[in-house]
Amino acid sequence: MQRLSRDTEFQRYAREVGRHPLLSPAEERALAERARAGDAEARQRLVEANLRFVIRIALQYRGYGLRLLDLVQEGNIGLIKAIERFEPERGLRLVTYAVHWIRAQIRAYILREWSLVRVGVTHAERRLFFSLPSARRALGDLVERDPARARRILAERLGVTEEAIRQTERRLYARDRSTSSPVPGTDESLHLEDLLVSEDESALEEATLEAFEAHRTRDAISRALDALDERQRLIIRRRYLSDEKVTLRELGDELGISRERVRQIEGAARRRLGEAIGRIAPDLAEAGSAA
Repeated sequence: MQRLSRDTEFQRYAREVGRHPLLSPAEERALAERARAGDAEARQRLVEANLRFVIRIALQYRGYGLRLLDLVQEGNIGLIKAIERFEPERGLRLVTYAVHWIRAQIRAYILREWSLVRVGVTHAERRLFFSLPSARRALGDLVERDPARARRILAERLGVTEEAIRQTERRLYARDRSTSSPVPGTDESLHLEDLLVSEDESALEEATLEAFEAHRTRDAISRALDALDERQRLIIRRRYLSDEKVTLRELGDELGISRERVRQIEGAARRRLGEAIGRIAPDLAEAGSAA
């Protein structure tokens, strides 16, 4: 069975998403009010403007052997559910409200796809299933060098027993069916291994997403610069956005002001720039403040 390249699919999707402009708070609220009144076009614009945010959330769930594009599509369903329930008069941005719905939809999808390996039926088992991959990554190569010690550390950090860690690792990393077995309900041309993502595919998806995020960040900064006056824009561009960055003293000489005055203007410009980015792309602002 011939299949389209997964990498090509994802790259094409990311490029398409990147073409949709971000919304200001005022634009978002106006569209949300129209969408709530039944305006399908307004609802579609809200979806399109927030698709890139779904990609960011989906990336956090890539440790389960599923295609990033599939996770994104499930997240998009969660976004649509959020838009249907969104109340703009509460003062929240849509992305802040939608996080719960996007994550819930992606998690439900992962649980369905992983039914072959018995994810677990209790709340504690499912919570461990979702938290273990990231906790293992945080330990680096210790997981491979000293598995027993890694399990002890993981059990302590996650508040569970070492046996619970061992059982969940078996569920996550040791399929209870051969990956060469046909997928039930198909014509036996599709195998379980077709549902997995290779390291090469993951690397290309990662590179594509990084390029997509870099483009998005540049776009948000470019729009946020409009909130600055001419002198502030000049200082920010020359100090941070130019290949050949200049010193405070050099800018002071160019503008005919003191080095200290340039520093003050730069500080005010950075604050205004951060506030503008927070309005244009709140998730980027949150990521920056957490870093």
